[in-house]
Amino acid sequence: MIDAISKDGFFNQFIEVLKLLREFDVAFCSYDIAKKIEPQKFYSGKSIFDSQPSCVGFMAAAAQHIWGLPGMDRSKSEVSKARAELFSYGKENLKAIQGKSPDVVRDFLDLSTLNQVLTKPQSGKIGEFERSLFFSAYKILFSNKLRNMTPCWRA
Repeated sequence: MIDAISKDGFFNQFIEVLKLLREFDVAFCSYDIAKKIEPQKFYSGKSIFDSQPSCVGFMAAAAQHIWGLPGMDRSKSEVSKARAELFSYGKENLKAIQGKSPDVVRDFLDLSTLNQVLTKPQSGKIGEFERSLFFSAYKILFSNKLRNMTPCWRA
């Protein structure tokens, strides 16, 4: 972490990614329901980033997209190109739901698929499974124009 922080522009890029997470959170929150649906873990847009594995997956996927795999040394131009791609696809996918009706956001989120994936039997390492799921999901979100999050949840 100390090595990453010492890199030029890391902190500013971290703040930009955090702002993007906030924008997605605000957009996702426009789909909200008054009461939790049992036994679903994710029942509204707000519940996505209430989940620590989701937040960690978002930040880790963004970091890997921008700086590459751990141990890789990307040039400034490679980092700039990857950063631009992340924000281009991120903002494009965000535009699909920002200011839209709760029904549009609900359809984009496809929480039923996410909940279905989460009900598959796991080997006791639920937290690790969820972190991996969200990490893979957000890697797709940052590199593709999406109609909905279904391909993300099935990654």
